[in-house]
Amino acid sequence: MTKLSALRSQLAGLGRARATVRLLTAWSATGIAAIVALAGVFLLDWLFALEVLPRIVVILLGIVGVVWTYRRFTQPMLGVQETEQDLALLVEKHQEIDSDLVAALQFESPEAATWGSRQLETAVVDYVVSATSAINVFDGFSREQMVRRGSLLGAGLAIVLLLSLIFPRHLSAFVSRLLLGSTHYPTATVIDALLVNSDLVLKDGVRDSQPDDARCAQGKPISLLIRCQGSLPDTGIARLQSTAASDSRTTIDLKRLTIAERQARLATAIEKMKTLAQSDEKLLLPQQKELTGLLVLDAAEVAAQVSKVKLARGLWQHIAATEAAFKAVPVQAEESAIYAGELARLMDNVTYKLFLGDAWTDAATVAMIPLPAIEPQLKITPPAYAKSLEQPIPTGRQLALLEGTRVDITLASINGKTLTEAWMTLRWRDQSQRVVFAKSSDPSKWEIPAGTSTPLTNLREEVRYEIQVIDSDGLSLETPLLGAIRIRPDRPPTGSSQLVHRVVLPSASPVIEYRASDDFGISSIMLEVEVEPKRDEQLVSTESAVDPSSSTEPGKLVPTVKHELVILPAEKPVLSGQLPISGSYPLQLAPYKLGKGDRLKLTLHICDYRGTTEAGLPTGQTIKTDPLVLEISDESGVLAAISEADERSEQRLTDIIKRQLGIGESQ
Repeated sequence: MTKLSALRSQLAGLGRARATVRLLTAWSATGIAAIVALAGVFLLDWLFALEVLPRIVVILLGIVGVVWTYRRFTQPMLGVQETEQDLALLVEKHQEIDSDLVAALQFESPEAATWGSRQLETAVVDYVVSATSAINVFDGFSREQMVRRGSLLGAGLAIVLLLSLIFPRHLSAFVSRLLLGSTHYPTATVIDALLVNSDLVLKDGVRDSQPDDARCAQGKPISLLIRCQGSLPDTGIARLQSTAASDSRTTIDLKRLTIAERQARLATAIEKMKTLAQSDEKLLLPQQKELTGLLVLDAAEVAAQVSKVKLARGLWQHIAATEAAFKAVPVQAEESAIYAGELARLMDNVTYKLFLGDAWTDAATVAMIPLPAIEPQLKITPPAYAKSLEQPIPTGRQLALLEGTRVDITLASINGKTLTEAWMTLRWRDQSQRVVFAKSSDPSKWEIPAGTSTPLTNLREEVRYEIQVIDSDGLSLETPLLGAIRIRPDRPPTGSSQLVHRVVLPSASPVIEYRASDDFGISSIMLEVEVEPKRDEQLVSTESAVDPSSSTEPGKLVPTVKHELVILPAEKPVLSGQLPISGSYPLQLAPYKLGKGDRLKLTLHICDYRGTTEAGLPTGQTIKTDPLVLEISDESGVLAAISEADERSEQRLTDIIKRQLGIGESQ
């Protein structure tokens, strides 16, 4: 312990006090600057509802101001370091005394022994020790600047705390916006739900005022439904701007729905639920989204339950709750309002903002997505008997095919969109069948699962089909693909036969010329020979004199005899590439033991080729040609017939010559 310990202790206290005052004074300036900067940012943000980029600029300006204040007022004070000698000089200045304090402090240092007279050093130290009791080192020490800045800082903090207690939601929103959030400051009108085409993109308490981006099908309308609370205006607007090069802008009026219109939405949902619930099929995603879109604004709890339904019949249990919500709409209408607007057709990506009362939403995007585009690819397998015939390439949805044809349909996505579901409804007569497609080995194609039996497996009558798909975006075809497959008739065969001579001798062999054709093939040709023996003259006259009213039974007619002669056997059908088929068949009459006056009716039976039966036998449709009548006579009769034929030929030749020469024409 030295003689100047008391003085040194006082100087150390003074140094600590001055350092504390400097520290508080320095940081008070920065605190005041921070409060002023925050207040400025808040006022600008609150007044002008700054978007993110302008908000960042304003925040950066505030930070620049605070940094400038720190460097100008805070940093210089924090850099001050005062030694014991500095403090002694300061005391000497305020006490207006000589430099004895500094000298005494220096003389007490170990180095002082080498400086000179020891007696002088001791005398100076003793003098200062005796005067220490009369020296007040804190004389002239001022806290005025610290108090002034501290008061300003305290007042600023008090105001901020008071306003925070009065307007906590403003404070919460401001903090969020400082962190570049999208929360809006409280407004009289509150937008608490937003639907874009049945998609809930904004929900109060779940998201800020930044709606989620939505997706909408190309060429489809954009439907906007907004639910508001608080101060409820009569109308609002939605401002849309295209993100394409055209940068086109449009405004949609948002009209407040009446109670009847809100109830009509729920009534529509109830009707759809009743209709869908009658089916045991899976509830499709578009159907589910449509229902939840109708329910979510006035029956949110029901909508949440419907969104979990898997099978359509499960909708029954939610109809009663929806009907209760229907009745509660007038009560809800006192606290909330729903506004609706629509853009007729979406052709580009757009951004939009909503304005209702003093509330608004941040800009959000509606992205245009293409609808699924598919192409049905039909594989046609004709009946076995028609495979040799070139089949038309199916280019449309209206086809005519042979009975027994097999039709396999494959769906191909032609715009690159991924399908999640695909099905086809077949209708024939008063029946229908729903056929679900499955993914094939090619991810872009869907086909009917193997083993599925449909009317197209073996076409027997006209079938109409309707195809619908759902893609990964939940979109369906704008209209289902419709088509029809009719039965193309397999025309019956055609044929003809002729004779040169119609009157022949009993032992003759008349030649029958025949010709047969068909669109696919001829299975067989058979000649039917019907022998009509000569009838007794007396029997004939008796028959002609019979009284129809008489009870006397007339004599029986002479029976005929039929014979079948095979011209083309069924085992060797002639197919379309070899048609038409023609030939000559000599008919041997001797075996029939005919006599003068007998008659023969000759009829060709032509059967076309339509495949084979299960037993392997050819099958087809048979037609009969007009019968040829052959008269049996003796030589004189044959000569007379020939002569008569020659006379007719001569007369026809004469008529032809006269027409050519103009003979006999009237003047």
